[in-house]
Amino acid sequence: MTHAHWSVLVVEDNLGDSFLIREYLQEDLPEAEVTVVERLSETLELLEKGGPFDIILLDLTLPDAQGEPLAKAVVAAAGDRPVIVLTGLGDKEYGIRALSWGVADYLLKDGLTSEFLAKSIRFNSERNRYQLQLRDSERKYRDLFQLSPIPKWVYDLETLRFLDVNAAATRQYGFSRDEFLKLSLKDIRPASELPALLAAVEEVRKSPESPTSGLFRHKRKDGTLLWVEIRSNRIQFEGRDASMVLAVDKTAEVEYQEQLRLFESVITNSHEAVMITSAEASTPEGPPILYVNETFTRMTGFRLEEVRGRTPGFLHGPETDRAEIDRLNDAIANLLPCNLELVNYRKDRTPYWVDLFVAPVYNHDGVCTHWISVQRDITERRSYIDALESQNRRLREIAWFQSHKLRAPLVRMIGLLEMIETDHADQVPSLRTLLEQIGQSTAELDSVIHEIVQRTES
Repeated sequence: MTHAHWSVLVVEDNLGDSFLIREYLQEDLPEAEVTVVERLSETLELLEKGGPFDIILLDLTLPDAQGEPLAKAVVAAAGDRPVIVLTGLGDKEYGIRALSWGVADYLLKDGLTSEFLAKSIRFNSERNRYQLQLRDSERKYRDLFQLSPIPKWVYDLETLRFLDVNAAATRQYGFSRDEFLKLSLKDIRPASELPALLAAVEEVRKSPESPTSGLFRHKRKDGTLLWVEIRSNRIQFEGRDASMVLAVDKTAEVEYQEQLRLFESVITNSHEAVMITSAEASTPEGPPILYVNETFTRMTGFRLEEVRGRTPGFLHGPETDRAEIDRLNDAIANLLPCNLELVNYRKDRTPYWVDLFVAPVYNHDGVCTHWISVQRDITERRSYIDALESQNRRLREIAWFQSHKLRAPLVRMIGLLEMIETDHADQVPSLRTLLEQIGQSTAELDSVIHEIVQRTES
């Protein structure tokens, strides 16, 4: 560690020793500014005031404190600054014990030289700098790890047990931190996924320098499953071979892709023709076609590459009902589904009747992104209906004609009966009864014929 200016605090009550230390520092660290105090109380006061000391040289025998309590008190007050103990005691075991109190180094006054003291100061200052950097890095790591919105954990590569997890992981999986640290990777994987887990871990072990990734199925505390994209890197964690993992929940995305594949399968294998267009019109004629299925090709003769980018209007022709097209355009303008029947034209320009259902398709934000139409060829049905209506018209014409032909002689028959009743009914008593019965029958027949005429004319 290179200092333009050193600030050294010497805690020493022996004037001879403090003078010698000053001399040593002046010889090998001439840039050092030295402050000498003789008591623990003075030391704590200076440190409490935030004195700008880079390092502290401490004698373990002072008027107001000594030994372990003294060392621990100064170390606690020194904070991040290294404390080097200077003592006349040559007991090695005592020196080792002193290091356990938190001091940076333990030097014997007997045999101390300026060079040895300067080396110790430089070494411990440099080591302290690296330790501070490491501590800062660890703090930043902890912040990045714990505060990350992405679930993260660290696991032991040998046992697969969790060594650390962040808050996002506890929220995603439902385990508390303490619960997590009692589990291993196997506990968050379905039984069927364990072979894939072991294979992935083995890949991490074989490739210490390369990050690994993959999509896996995991299990929450409540037993529900989720799809997770895993990215992992080898690290050393508290002296263990470990791996740090990022676990991004991809459940919604995977399920959406599954729905898309199912939707695609339904469309591809549908017996109805399916057309998908953009929601945005690229020309005044309407939105461009993005997709048609095989049934559409069989129905119209047009392949996907022939219609992609064109508008559906190219299927219309002279017999297409413009009123129905206007109704369809109004529905599209108002983002409403629409069902209609109209005449379209095949690639060879032969007309065919189609039952057409058109509906908007919305994204997750409720924005219409596409239109989908399902089309059914109803030419045969329309032909049958037309034939049936033609036959009915002919039957009505026949009924009308025949009813009119029958009614004329019936009217004459009614007139003759009236004449017979007037001229001869009184001469033959039984004739009146007979004529009344015949008159009643002819009236009923006239009523039936009149009803037939009315029905055929309506």
